[in-house]
Amino acid sequence: MLSFFAKIALVSTSLAPVLITYGLSRLSEQGGWQYVLFALAGLLVLLNLCLLRFIRSKLRVIELKLSSVRNADQEILAFILTYLLPLAGTSDQQTNLPVVSFVFVLIFVAVFASNSYHFNPLLGLFRYHFYEVTTNDNVTLILLTKKRLRGNPQNRFVVEISDYLLMEID
Repeated sequence: MLSFFAKIALVSTSLAPVLITYGLSRLSEQGGWQYVLFALAGLLVLLNLCLLRFIRSKLRVIELKLSSVRNADQEILAFILTYLLPLAGTSDQQTNLPVVSFVFVLIFVAVFASNSYHFNPLLGLFRYHFYEVTTNDNVTLILLTKKRLRGNPQNRFVVEISDYLLMEID
């Protein structure tokens, strides 16, 4: 299990679209710091890919016995609003970088503390889906998989990314 590192990495990479949104909204400004935001977002995408590769190859695989499966991809609307937040203050005025940084950190802490780090639009871009699954022991977890799960739940081979998040291994 990666736990703390995984949470930090997944929250960070889930906020990469915020950096892109803010950078795009400020392209007309002088200084070029927008390109730093784009570069940082690109690095977060690479971090995400490396994390997924590490998870698939290095963590211990366990068999998970499921009693129910429910789609958990619906959290996307809340995150889309978060990604649009940088556009709320757009104008021709100079950008206040400390305020923008504070808002970004605040979003980061809120996502981290609420254990909502499992939703990550970059994972969606890589064709992963999130499911709320209940085990035969009546424990509810989030399962990350590239498969579409429908109908009768079946046993799955997974790795434990954190206390609440599992990833199915093909």
